[in-house]
Amino acid sequence: KMAWEETIQKGYDLRVDAIPIIAAKAARKAVSDYQYKKEYEKQRGHHVGFRSLQDDPKLVHYMNVAKMQSDREYTKDYHKAKLKYHTPVDMVSVTAAKQAQQVTSNTGYRSILTNYTLLPDAMNV
Repeated sequence: KMAWEETIQKGYDLRVDAIPIIAAKAARKAVSDYQYKKEYEKQRGHHVGFRSLQDDPKLVHYMNVAKMQSDREYTKDYHKAKLKYHTPVDMVSVTAAKQAQQVTSNTGYRSILTNYTLLPDAMNV
């Protein structure tokens, strides 16, 4: 115990470039690199399993949720279908409207029904 107290009273003379300090820093760095590589090797195997995003069910679910939340995807089908209008051709109101249009227009009146040809010597006309 007396030796320890004498050492404390003398103090320490440690320079930054002293060989024991340099050796301790190098050892600390080597141990740190070793621990890092060990943790890296341990974690590396956990990421193997899904080769693409479509293989991982959680990521597929997250992508589908993002699509559903997107306004553009939400309204895309509506914008495709809003310009398409389907009516049956033989619907009663449609046929009635066509007949009414023909009656009100002059197209039937102006069409020539037949082309009569008469011989030049026909006198019974």
